[in-house]
Amino acid sequence: MILLLQKNRRLLLFLLGVFVSTMGSGVTSTILPIFVLNRYHSALFLAIVLGGREVSVILCSPWLGAVVDKVGGYNTTLIALSLSALAVGSIPFDANWQPLIIVSYVVLGCGMALIAPTVGIYIPHLVDDADLERANGAFQVFYASANLIGMGF
Repeated sequence: MILLLQKNRRLLLFLLGVFVSTMGSGVTSTILPIFVLNRYHSALFLAIVLGGREVSVILCSPWLGAVVDKVGGYNTTLIALSLSALAVGSIPFDANWQPLIIVSYVVLGCGMALIAPTVGIYIPHLVDDADLERANGAFQVFYASANLIGMGF
């Protein structure tokens, strides 16, 4: 795997981007629920907010493949990351009105769901077929490590 990353700079840069993005998602998944719980002191409201995020993922998922096919992987990635950033960035401003917090989490769920089908599109374009298995393994290592580190913050 190390040799593959040394000889394929594009794959390395892609995996570093995945690492940073996934680490941010891990931090978001840990910190935002704590923020909501501290702000509203209600486990029920936290459950509603988190449920809204997950329901949006479930409802969006059946159509995401078609969206990626029509819009393209690169544009879909930009849209997904922009939705996630907008949702997370708006939460401190929404904090005084509970329905806006729920809307922000629903938008965050849509962004998170939209990024999932795009990742698999890139790796085959970055490596030869002979290196595809090692590249997918490297992706899993970077993704899992970033998620663990992000949730530890």
